[in-house]
Amino acid sequence: LPALSPPPLAQELLHAAFLSIWAELTPQGCARLAAAVEAAMERESMPPEVLQALLNLADMMELAHRPLPIPVRHLAHLAERCQAYAKALHYREMSFKHAALLPPRGGPTPPPLGRDMGWTRAPGPSQTESTLPAASEAET
Repeated sequence: LPALSPPPLAQELLHAAFLSIWAELTPQGCARLAAAVEAAMERESMPPEVLQALLNLADMMELAHRPLPIPVRHLAHLAERCQAYAKALHYREMSFKHAALLPPRGGPTPPPLGRDMGWTRAPGPSQTESTLPAASEAET
């Protein structure tokens, strides 16, 4: 399929062109364009190279502080589909961090992290110093 592949210059300009168009769109236009990108990513017949290019585009938009409104769990699934495991891990980490920042719906606020780990309070320097031998004692 060499006749169907875009020229190298077009591939290099994709990110800059997309970002410049994105900046000029109305919020409704951004939503429609993001929906079109997401629909293209979801196609099972999408070649892995094209899916990888679209995932790179999503990364670039995130780095430009204008992330595409596509759920990160969905991006993680798509990254796994084209065997971009580092990207998939990045998106999975983002979804876990986002979930950790949200309070549970309708429930009480979660206890501090230390309590989840079985501590009554997070260990401070006084607690860790008393349990660890000093370096000079360990050498003798």
